[in-house]
Amino acid sequence: LDCLAGYLDLVDALLAGTGTGEWNIGPGKESFVSVATVADRAAARWGGGAAWTSQPGTHPHEANLLALDATKAQQVLGWTNRLPFPLSLDWTVDWAKSFADGESAGGLALDQVRRFAALR
Repeated sequence: LDCLAGYLDLVDALLAGTGTGEWNIGPGKESFVSVATVADRAAARWGGGAAWTSQPGTHPHEANLLALDATKAQQVLGWTNRLPFPLSLDWTVDWAKSFADGESAGGLALDQVRRFAALR
């Protein structure tokens, strides 16, 4: 997990209160999708008839797009997105489903960190 050393140094600094401000780690514009797309894919990945519905009626306004600017992480840490949207959502749903089935949250997270570190 040597490739995570810079990130771990940042985590240590942030926990100690000596980090350098706010950090955004997020996908690039190629991964921007609608909430409906996320919900559809998550339900399909979960399986077992999982579904969602839009509630009828008037609702508060919500932004059409919520996005993070990861420029700082790219410039300072050399960070790049290595997990495209479809795969990141699959990992998220798989983690949640495995946790719901009784697996250890820590073990699941560590497994995903190792899988992520192996991505090239």
